[in-house]
Amino acid sequence: MVCIKELNYISLDIYSTVLAAIGIEKLNIFSINNNMESNTINSIKSEKGSKLLYIEMNYAQFIKFINSEGNFLEYNKNSLYILRDGNFLDIKNLFANVNGYQINVGRGGSQKAHILSPLDLRLSSYMMAMFNCNYKLFAYLNAFNDLSKDRYLSYTNKYFKSLELKPLIIKKIPLYSSDIVKPFLDCSDTKCQKGLIRYV
Repeated sequence: MVCIKELNYISLDIYSTVLAAIGIEKLNIFSINNNMESNTINSIKSEKGSKLLYIEMNYAQFIKFINSEGNFLEYNKNSLYILRDGNFLDIKNLFANVNGYQINVGRGGSQKAHILSPLDLRLSSYMMAMFNCNYKLFAYLNAFNDLSKDRYLSYTNKYFKSLELKPLIIKKIPLYSSDIVKPFLDCSDTKCQKGLIRYV
């Protein structure tokens, strides 16, 4: 998952050419936009280099699409999903059911999380090609350092009860010594409050 700071327009023909130059033969881009007013699905193809298919639809259409298309596992490995104004929780909800199977999308946390995975490499390659291999532009647009928690946490609880905290007053604390007669230090003593009593 990568979050981009601001809206950018990408030439699909240039993107297709750059993808081919770095050895990626085909890519499906699903742009999921819940602000689409019509129920039409827009699609654009480009084959200037690699085979590039851009498909734009709303949430409901996308959920219907991934549950009706039987070859999800086949096209998924060559797909990039763009979720407009979304967060990680939206992604979990979008992919909750795929082809009738319940899915739980999780974040990487394996023992090899510190090693570059094939998925990370593929996503980074897609993004670099998208911005025409302009590292400075992509590094600027990457919102990693500015993200609010609601964008990347898998669960956010917006509803909480305010707790009324009452102070805990300690009047005596145990002394760890051989004095059996007086095993507790009286904290109400003025000498104790002033820090004048020392004990081992």
